[in-house]
Amino acid sequence: MTKIAIVDDHKMFRDGMAFVLDNEEGYEVVWTAESTQETLECVEKDEPNIILMDVSLGPENGIELTRMLADKYEKLTIIGLSMHHEEQYIIKMIEGGAKGYVLKDAGIEELKKAINIVQNLGYYYSDHVMNSLVSHINSPKPVIDSQDQNVLTEREMEILHLVTEELSNADISKKLFISPRTVETHKRNMISKLNVKNSIGLVRFAFESGIIASKQAT
Repeated sequence: MTKIAIVDDHKMFRDGMAFVLDNEEGYEVVWTAESTQETLECVEKDEPNIILMDVSLGPENGIELTRMLADKYEKLTIIGLSMHHEEQYIIKMIEGGAKGYVLKDAGIEELKKAINIVQNLGYYYSDHVMNSLVSHINSPKPVIDSQDQNVLTEREMEILHLVTEELSNADISKKLFISPRTVETHKRNMISKLNVKNSIGLVRFAFESGIIASKQAT
């Protein structure tokens, strides 16, 4: 029996999905949740095999929640559910640790297919998702030469780029699908690693190291 949990901020969708899956042989919906906090509490009490995760999750962030769960629960499999066809959502969800991505308008049969395949192969991506992944892999990446930059993680480099564009923590969080608190934590880590005093020091480092020039050249 596959234990399934559903995380979505729309009660009608949660209840409808739970009803359908509970009536399918081999599936058991063990709980549903509508928020990050409720999800964390539920998974702590009863860890399912699979979580069907709403990517948007209302005012919260299903992508960041996926990242949190994937980091803590190695055996947990997360499949993203979304109305978004755009590449940015698909890539961010997969980078966050999701093993599958299903569009909400795809229908219950594709969802069942995704659940079954992800249990056997470890992942499930539709043709649309695969095309987005291939496009992302083949897209040109900026080449940046600096010894100091080697100490920064890929996420920190993303945030540093956006800091130089004078974006606020709130704007950066929306763009990268992470919380403002996470943005601030990354900025503090960069300030410490680069031995600068504040965000202005980060911007100065970006200019002096050539990050801005590299970005404009791509």
